[in-house]
Amino acid sequence: MGMKTHMQLLSAGVVLVLFTTSVQCCPSVCQCTTRNFQTSVDCSRKNLLTVPATIPYNTTELDLSHNYVQDLTYVFQNQNNNSEFLGLENLEILKLSNNSISSITESVFTKLSMLRELDLSDNNIEEMNDKTFKETQNLTHLNLSGNKNLDLTNNTFRTLNIIGLFGSQ
Repeated sequence: MGMKTHMQLLSAGVVLVLFTTSVQCCPSVCQCTTRNFQTSVDCSRKNLLTVPATIPYNTTELDLSHNYVQDLTYVFQNQNNNSEFLGLENLEILKLSNNSISSITESVFTKLSMLRELDLSDNNIEEMNDKTFKETQNLTHLNLSGNKNLDLTNNTFRTLNIIGLFGSQ
């Protein structure tokens, strides 16, 4: 084998290693589907208490509905103890319906600037900060129905251009 061929194989191996280490695996309890470099992750109805830590970075749709997730603040804390969806900046659709979420902190959706659809229906959400949706200017569909004790202020949605808003009952 010539030196040139050996170097080409070595270069190809380095590229392959770099590519495989940058791709996260699908959580074992979830089902992941990738089309056109966009990943949909279905973790619905898995009896989850927390959000799996290994959601692929290229995820555009994440379904965590019908689980037992209670607290988003604990799951997504960054180094400053602020809650946010770290590493999921490409997320466009987030389904968190039918869980046990009781509150949403102001920083939990901070990194989700691409988010278009958010389903928080049928939880136990009682309060939401005025700044909760400050960084989600692309959010057009928000479902809060079924949160019977939800107390909202007029300022909660002031930064949004909502097309579909389904309110608490």
